[in-house]
Amino acid sequence: MEKYVVDTHPLLWYVTDGNRLSFKANLLLERAEAGEIDISVPAIVLIEAIDVLNKGRIVYNVDDLLQLIYQTPQFIIKNLDIDIINLYRNYFPSLPNTKLDGHDKIVVVTAQFFNNLPIITKDPDIQKVHPTIW
Repeated sequence: MEKYVVDTHPLLWYVTDGNRLSFKANLLLERAEAGEIDISVPAIVLIEAIDVLNKGRIVYNVDDLLQLIYQTPQFIIKNLDIDIINLYRNYFPSLPNTKLDGHDKIVVVTAQFFNNLPIITKDPDIQKVHPTIW
């Protein structure tokens, strides 16, 4: 089965404003919801999504987001465990002018840990250091 990792904003845009997603990103998220592919959701993505929603920067109910994740077996929450922490601790982007914040680094190292899965993201810094779909 095809597998991907999703970043925070594509996940939020999927549930709130699909017009902000690229055709490919939207299609992959739809295919996951239909049970055709697996999308790994790093726990930090859900934490960041909750922060964005609680600040009102995107209007959507947190409970509805979590319910979608819980009710769709193909959205698989990936916990922040010691293996991810050790990768994070030793991760340095190969490009010197790339500025990944802590959330983004965790998304990247989670994708690396799970067989270098492509990340669904529009984030230009992540796109510089890891295979992405947009």
